[in-house]
Amino acid sequence: MCVCSHGEEAAPPIPQDISPELRELIKGTLSNNVNERAAAARELNEMGHAAIPAIPFLIRLLGDETEPVKGLSPHDYAFSALKSIGKPALQPLLDHLADCSVSSHRSEISYLLAYLKDRRVVEALINLLDDKEADVRRSAARGLRLIPDLRALEPLLAKACDSDAEVRAAVASALGSINGPEAVDALISLLGDADKEVRESAASALYDAPDSCALMPLLARLHDENCNVRAKAAITLGRLKDARAIEPLLKLLHCDTNYRVRKYSAYAIGEIGDVGAVEALLLVFKNDSEEDVRRAAVSALGDIGDSRAVEPIIMELQEGMKFNEPLLYLKCHAMTIALGNLKDPRSLNILTKVLLDYKGAPDLRVRIAAALALGKLSDGRVAEPLVAVWKDEKDFLMVRCAAALALGNTCDRQRIDALNFVVNRSAILPWSIQAIERLGEIEELRAKNLLREILNHSEGVLHMAASIAVQKQELQQKLADESDGKF
Repeated sequence: MCVCSHGEEAAPPIPQDISPELRELIKGTLSNNVNERAAAARELNEMGHAAIPAIPFLIRLLGDETEPVKGLSPHDYAFSALKSIGKPALQPLLDHLADCSVSSHRSEISYLLAYLKDRRVVEALINLLDDKEADVRRSAARGLRLIPDLRALEPLLAKACDSDAEVRAAVASALGSINGPEAVDALISLLGDADKEVRESAASALYDAPDSCALMPLLARLHDENCNVRAKAAITLGRLKDARAIEPLLKLLHCDTNYRVRKYSAYAIGEIGDVGAVEALLLVFKNDSEEDVRRAAVSALGDIGDSRAVEPIIMELQEGMKFNEPLLYLKCHAMTIALGNLKDPRSLNILTKVLLDYKGAPDLRVRIAAALALGKLSDGRVAEPLVAVWKDEKDFLMVRCAAALALGNTCDRQRIDALNFVVNRSAILPWSIQAIERLGEIEELRAKNLLREILNHSEGVLHMAASIAVQKQELQQKLADESDGKF
């Protein structure tokens, strides 16, 4: 009998060797009052591994979708709590899955198992692909997408012809995560499925498993009656980076009535990077009726990197800065990033203006993008505004860190101090890693000493980044010494 739902079977005994607080919370999961069950599950969720003794009681709440007066259902909190507990919940969940006769509960447990990302659950999920209930098969396939494993390839291929469309769609997503020729062939077949959700899922999956064999089938889907399928086919064609897709994508960009299709077509064209599309993108950037499409066009222009786009973007950015509107912040942000990607010195003045004069804007992303864009310009004049912002203690820390990181990409004499500032003050981990990597590229003794100091006093990812940077320095020094010895 299934023991994975509230009230279906007598609860197991509450452990004796636990704290009074945990005991009371476990009692709360057994309450007849939904608000008390939800509150107990919520607090157990916040306890992390300390809630391990409550695992059987949390499992009982899976499927308890009763809505409390406030907050999420007991099921939602229990699901999250078991995810937080992680591996200790694995075997109890597997045991309950084997004993569970209620399909909705098997479905929930199978999906939760996948979140634990343990290879031991793969066989259980594969077995569930043959479950008599479609929702269980669907959850199993979705779970296998989260744990890509070649053992699941053949079983998934067999389910590509499942009678339930939602199962086929989930199978398509899972095949995209596994990749390989057989998976691609199955996905190409699913592009022609009678169900639009399956076609959309197959097109998305091919983005994760790009293969030139999919070019022509994806081009055919640009004419699909469903706009979501056309949009997903467009963005996946961008991933293939095949110039033969440019003309069909340009046609969609100009003629499709759905703005999402036009938007993804623009992004795809940028990813392919064909300079022949610049004029068409400029027209869309100036004239399309949808702001999302215009932003996608300017992003594509930045990706292509053709200098013809510089002046039009500068002019539009100057105009956009005159108005205090949220949508314009998004557009200005996209234009600023594009100018950084174009790396043209003509954008120095406007980027400096955005960084220094746009302080009244509530959206910091525009100024952050301007700082990072300045760091990409090969122009010594970028140092002055970057230093000014970095050292302004009244400015926002994120903007100061962006300016410091950008300064680190220049040859300015203060670049080492700026990079050290990022390592010590930035809350954005990728920025700290970039700063460490940049320090590793600077040959000055001070940078090398600073890098070793970071190595000795950091932990986790930063320690690893510093270690790699030091190893690269040592290898470069060794190669230089060997080269000197030859001559």
